[in-house]
Amino acid sequence: MIADGAIGEPRLWRATWLSDEFADPATPFDWRFDRAMGGTTIADLGTHLIDMALSMAGPVQSVSAQAATFIRSRSGQAVTVDDAASALLRFESGALGTMEVARAAVRRPCDFTVEVNGSDGTLMFDYARLNELWYASGGDDVRLYGMRRIRAEHPDHPYAAQWWPIGQGVGYGSSFANQVADLLEGWPEAPWTPGFREGAAVQAVCDAMEISAAASRWVKISEVTSDVPESWEGDLWPGG
Repeated sequence: MIADGAIGEPRLWRATWLSDEFADPATPFDWRFDRAMGGTTIADLGTHLIDMALSMAGPVQSVSAQAATFIRSRSGQAVTVDDAASALLRFESGALGTMEVARAAVRRPCDFTVEVNGSDGTLMFDYARLNELWYASGGDDVRLYGMRRIRAEHPDHPYAAQWWPIGQGVGYGSSFANQVADLLEGWPEAPWTPGFREGAAVQAVCDAMEISAAASRWVKISEVTSDVPESWEGDLWPGG
């Protein structure tokens, strides 16, 4: 819908992913709490949000992030990863973004939302309601002011086709089946999309966020990608 111009030019992007996976101090120490082996919340949850940010609002120009570890010891061993992080984003287009990720948000099992506000409309998705998308257009009749709920269960929606009768919902497991079907449909000639290039772009933003959180300053993505040989840039970095 964004690519089709349904909301005009993206101006504001925001997302949250809240989990209570590590909220209990009694959760024993394992590799996930060792920074050398496990991932921070930015690397774990943030990668998914950044992936969506890049596809929805385009390349990120710079970030300002913060992170904190609330439970510093588990099973008598020091925890070297954070429990939560958040960031401000500036996109190359001029759009602004915010994101928050946490694995210590009590009674928030896997609560993920993403929203984009454009020059002509708004789109919002809530993971807890997998089959719904909320949309509003600036061109709507003012008497219908507000957001409308789109139920993405009709066979006209490609990832709902060939599943259950309308109203039964397409769930978490079904979504993985759709992903596998996409990969097999083009195998082996079709290019991998997303591929290494998209993954590298996401990783660059996450690395910039890690640097920013540690240094308490804005970090440009170009600081992370500056060591990439010029001959690679067109292959790895969007806009390169």
